[in-house]
Amino acid sequence: YAKMVAWKGVSHKDSILCGGNLVASMLSLKLWDEAKSLGRDHLLPVARQSLGADHDETLKINHRLAAALVAHPECTRDHLRLNQHQSVLARGLISTQATTL
Repeated sequence: YAKMVAWKGVSHKDSILCGGNLVASMLSLKLWDEAKSLGRDHLLPVARQSLGADHDETLKINHRLAAALVAHPECTRDHLRLNQHQSVLARGLISTQATTL
């Protein structure tokens, strides 16, 4: 993922795809916190801005992030609600930015 970001940039579709694959690998290794951090803090905002909220890759990252939260043994309902709230806020912010441009 780091090489792809260095080569094509963080917002390129191929970089986002590699990042999504890395999140999936982290999930299979039960690296919940790492997968959650990469998905929520790095990939999802970039994917929404670059590809759009309804793009397949953006939806896959969102799905993987949800899987990381649900599968995490220490995850509580508050974590899930916080993630849902942040997702709604991010969509609203992107929609607002798009209409002001």
